[in-house]
Amino acid sequence: MKRPEGRLLTSSIYWYEPPGEAEDTRRLERTKRLLAPALKKAMDGKDRLPLDLWTRIAGELVHEYAICSLLNLEYTGNSQVSLADNIYATYVTIDGRKYVSRLTNSPGANNKLVINVKHRSPHDGLYIMEDHLGIRKVHISQNPPKYDDPKDRTTWWRVYPIGTYDGMLEFSSDGIKLQKVLCDNLFKNCSWSEPLSPMELADMSFLYVDWEMPVSRLLPVTLNEDDCTGYSICWTWSATQRKKGAVLQIHAHRPGESLDFYNDIVHDDEKLFWTYVPLNNGERVNELWRNRGRGYFDITFAFRTSLGRTLFVGPYSDDSEFHRNGWSCVVKPSRTEPDRIWVDYLTADGDTVTRIVGPRRKQEPDGLPPVHATFAPAPSFQSVHSGPDTLFYSAASLDEVKEIVPCRMNNSPISRITGLLFRYQNGFEATVGSFRLDCAGEPINTTESWGLFLGISKVNGVRYVGEVSVLPAEDQDGLWWEVYPWRGSIVWWFNRMESAIHHSDEDIIIKPNPEIGEAYKLEIENLGHGRSYSAQRNSMRSSMRSSMRSSMRNSIPVEALKPVQEIVIPIQADTILEDDQISEYTSEIGDDCPEFDLRSSDDDSSEYNSDLCSDAGSDAGAEHYNFPVTEELVKGDTDVAKDYQIGDFDWLSQDNRLTLS
Repeated sequence: MKRPEGRLLTSSIYWYEPPGEAEDTRRLERTKRLLAPALKKAMDGKDRLPLDLWTRIAGELVHEYAICSLLNLEYTGNSQVSLADNIYATYVTIDGRKYVSRLTNSPGANNKLVINVKHRSPHDGLYIMEDHLGIRKVHISQNPPKYDDPKDRTTWWRVYPIGTYDGMLEFSSDGIKLQKVLCDNLFKNCSWSEPLSPMELADMSFLYVDWEMPVSRLLPVTLNEDDCTGYSICWTWSATQRKKGAVLQIHAHRPGESLDFYNDIVHDDEKLFWTYVPLNNGERVNELWRNRGRGYFDITFAFRTSLGRTLFVGPYSDDSEFHRNGWSCVVKPSRTEPDRIWVDYLTADGDTVTRIVGPRRKQEPDGLPPVHATFAPAPSFQSVHSGPDTLFYSAASLDEVKEIVPCRMNNSPISRITGLLFRYQNGFEATVGSFRLDCAGEPINTTESWGLFLGISKVNGVRYVGEVSVLPAEDQDGLWWEVYPWRGSIVWWFNRMESAIHHSDEDIIIKPNPEIGEAYKLEIENLGHGRSYSAQRNSMRSSMRSSMRSSMRNSIPVEALKPVQEIVIPIQADTILEDDQISEYTSEIGDDCPEFDLRSSDDDSSEYNSDLCSDAGSDAGAEHYNFPVTEELVKGDTDVAKDYQIGDFDWLSQDNRLTLS
């Protein structure tokens, strides 16, 4: 038998922290209300103090009163009961709430029948209602028991499918009330916000994000409601692998909803960022996949929808063997009606998602695991701990965009655009970057626009988007503009602080430079992935070389390579150039263009030199020419082309590809 002070300690320990401070406040105020009139009555005739003064005195005696009350309660140890007989319960009241003190198979004066063996069925479940102090109700039936309020977060349910089992069950006690059932079961470490039937549990697929976390308190997120407009996921950042960044919340959106849920998470706001996945009219989630993480984040999601889309949400997971083998299908929701997934409960101190539970119904996924591919190279961010697992990837089409909605965040010293929502002519929507609906700006119409203008800036090496427009704008101090035509796709890499944008399109358009008077334009077709370029010439040159080399690094089919079709030299308006000036400009641009050094002992190369490039000197035994990579070169004469060495690349006529030599 435990000593009284031992019972006092164990019986008052919370096994989880209830949300907010409401529970502690409730217990304190209730004890004061009970104690104040008792003190006044005990002292009646000796001291005539008003009740409000006795209430203040009672406030100083709450803890002592609680200790004395617990010490006077009868000790109860663990309970063992047989499911083959009726089960009776004895209750104890603590702070105005009834808890199960003892379970027995023997009737008694203070025992209440809670389980009648005559009502047992082959599909029974054992339902236990509990809170942060212990067990409050025990119930056995094939259907979930009724409960008062689905939004009540003070009580939780554990469910054990027991069927026709008629053996013994043991419950542990803290000396005053029962704490938990002692049985080995898959669901022993899960508490549900509402009771589920054993049939529902049989269809569940459990995903353990972190095996070391304590008991999960699972809340439902409804998928595929008829009026669902999309899903938002909240992420928290951590700078150490010991305490990883993770998911804090998954939210399903509905029309006209309150956006106060963004503020429900008690956490360092600078470490939070949200991703938003809008759904189109009639679109449903057919599968939810999860990829295990490594490094600084734990998890990446992939939504497969009824429109054939795979929407990735979370840190970028490359196509390495580790990530290919890490995908698992967590949920296959019903395709005819709304369905639910369950995520573990978030306490007031900001616990992260440690388990995700959803229906699989023993069905296999419709296809192979997702491949988190991208046509734009991952950037190297300057912010702290910006390794591969800290990069988030998103992409959207720029064709037929009707409106854009920027998301501006002011939760750090830098006010920045963290993401964009695109609305299309057909009514569909898509987002890139980090996006919160409560931080969405006014929609910007693109009717009179020929491109998307993003104002880029850097502070202490951190690159971010400072402004967005659909019309040409002037450069500002520390801000330059990148322009993307309304075609192709935009790729937005990001983490909680930085953004890097790429464009996939055959055309890359540079904004007009007001100091020059004439715009210059570069058209580069089908290079595998595109880049955007500012109007600063030096940046343009280095970016072109880097983009071209990166495009060819992994072997690109020759058919995909097209010539640089046009280079318009930036000159002053109404300027007439002499021949030597033209040559100077041509030489200047040519030296920095993405051309490749070709060597041949064959004079046939001269026919390509006449119109395409200039002589770059000679070496013993070989002539050197700067050639653009053109269709004429690789397709014009295979017998000649196969003898050329193009820089570090060889032309291989047998498989029609350019590869690293």
